Amino acid sequence: MDPEQMDDAKEQDIARLLQAVGKREQVPPDMKQRWEQSFRAELAPVIAKRKARSLYRWAGLCASLVAIAVVLTQLTPGPTPHAFEIRVVAISGSVQAAGKSISIGEHLAPGLIIQTGDQGHLSLEFGGYDLRLHKQSQVKLGTKGIEVLAGKIYASDESRKPVLPSIEVVTVHGRVVDIGTQFTVELTANRTVATVRRGQLEFDTSDGNFRLSTTALGAGRLVVDDRQQPEFSQVPATGEEWSWIYQSAPAYELEGSTAYEFLQWSTGETGYQLEFSDYSTEVYSHTTTLHGSIDALNPEQAIQSVMATTDMQAVLTDDGRLLVSVARRD
Repeated sequence: MDPEQMDDAKEQDIARLLQAVGKREQVPPDMKQRWEQSFRAELAPVIAKRKARSLYRWAGLCASLVAIAVVLTQLTPGPTPHAFEIRVVAISGSVQAAGKSISIGEHLAPGLIIQTGDQGHLSLEFGGYDLRLHKQSQVKLGTKGIEVLAGKIYASDESRKPVLPSIEVVTVHGRVVDIGTQFTVELTANRTVATVRRGQLEFDTSDGNFRLSTTALGAGRLVVDDRQQPEFSQVPATGEEWSWIYQSAPAYELEGSTAYEFLQWSTGETGYQLEFSDYSTEVYSHTTTLHGSIDALNPEQAIQSVMATTDMQAVLTDDGRLLVSVARRD
């Protein structure tokens, strides 16, 4: 029996004794007052002790509740990182993930190592980014981007709305982070080559942080070798060097698209700068619906073939502009 229960039992015993004695004689008021004062004085320590025990119990209960809350907080998982999709969009040739073949539409997990064969090309949707692998390339998928172990990759954030704020491409020479770009990263035996065709990117190396941009002269290029000595240069933003990305590109659905949508896609793939001769031509491109298929053509070849089915014409200028106008009728 705890102390409080013992006190309650004593009080009950006293009450029973008083009932057994019966009615007592009236006590004189002055004596009653002295007894009451004496009784209160003797009872005060008992009341204080009870209050103290009660406070201790409440303090213990509160401490237990706090401890439980802390444990629950630790056990309850915090917000998980925003999940994103890594999905196979297009494949040509031999491509393997962790030594096994993969198929279009398959979802891949971070940590996988992907290898393309001698004629293998791969297109992935990586957190909303358009990510493509050249032949004879090897990469490791990550949670923020990819690590290039060998070969060459292409990345673009133009065709979709990325879930990731940026994509990181890591090599033995540093880390490339895009700033709204279309770019490639190539790793050879002793150097990393980063080339930006649109927008900007940052290349973090052990020697410092470098920013790379496009210019009116073309694409910007930064080469970092084993000596960590950066070399900047300008290269064409279109042409043969970029043609490999067509082999890994997903097929374009021409049927039912507008001329404007097609031109946006084709210039995005080729690197040409789309221009309309006037506002009315641009409006006309939005209202022109296309039909058929261009599966047998690459984006460069498709431009003239598709324009020939419309009342528009496209002329490629020396400085990489695709100038679109309404064709004249004789």
